[in-house]
Amino acid sequence: MDLRTYLFKNYITIKEFSESIGYHRSYVSQIINEFKLPGTKLALKIEEATKGEVKASNYINKKIRKMRGLRASMDLKAKDA
Repeated sequence: MDLRTYLFKNYITIKEFSESIGYHRSYVSQIINEFKLPGTKLALKIEEATKGEVKASNYINKKIRKMRGLRASMDLKAKDA
């Protein structure tokens, strides 16, 4: 389950959730809207706060895929040069 769905199903506002984990509301909002990916520490904190319903591995895997995509893009640019 993603964080947006978790918050919706549990009637929790972004403000309430962000305060409970000790992060600014705007940063949590950016994570929910997928403008940012949380680091490992925050991803684990989200998993703990949601009692495992939102998995840290979801964010970590997204981060790995993003890094692989960036590396592939850089490799293509290097070949063109």
